[in-house]
Amino acid sequence: MKEDIIGKNVSPKVGYILLGMIIMLLITSLIVPAFAAQTHKQLNAAFMDIKIVINGETITPRDPNGNIVEPFIVDGTTYLPVRAICEAIDYEVEWDGATNTVHVYSSVNHAK
Repeated sequence: MKEDIIGKNVSPKVGYILLGMIIMLLITSLIVPAFAAQTHKQLNAAFMDIKIVINGETITPRDPNGNIVEPFIVDGTTYLPVRAICEAIDYEVEWDGATNTVHVYSSVNHAK
């Protein structure tokens, strides 16, 4: 047995156990943030002055501040601004930032 820094006898196994715990703590501290991180992807989007026509009426999609929001195409899929589309057809949209979820409700059936 060896003496530790405070003069008590310590088994070599205790040192290995402590070393193992420290290594596991370091590994865990590196892995957990990697799973919690947001994913960012590069997109090659085509902005082609896409027009949106709902029930024969052309709409200009805007964000809540009144700025124009352009639809775009990525890999053959057209992406439309959900809030502008829903509001044009009398649906309500709510964003839940805690769960990153868009909720869409029929205005008729949704009571706040």
